[in-house]
Amino acid sequence: MSQDDIEFVQTYFADTEKRDPTLTEIRVLDTYWSDHCRHTTFETVLENVDFKLDTLKEQLQKSYEKYLGLRQEVHGNRKERTLMDMA
Repeated sequence: MSQDDIEFVQTYFADTEKRDPTLTEIRVLDTYWSDHCRHTTFETVLENVDFKLDTLKEQLQKSYEKYLGLRQEVHGNRKERTLMDMA
């Protein structure tokens, strides 16, 4: 993580979460913000999305359908569906 990244995380946890981040949270952020992970994880194309948790399935499906509608509205589905796009 760069110094700016570290300061962003510190500010977020101090101002929003009102607590210190756990070591696990810091490691996850460091991993996912790395250049390698961005390309290999977040740019993975999502082709078949299926929600299997019965207790949340309807809520997740509605949120996903909203995301699909917003994609159409924002860029006409010209981009592939990826985790980065969903973010």
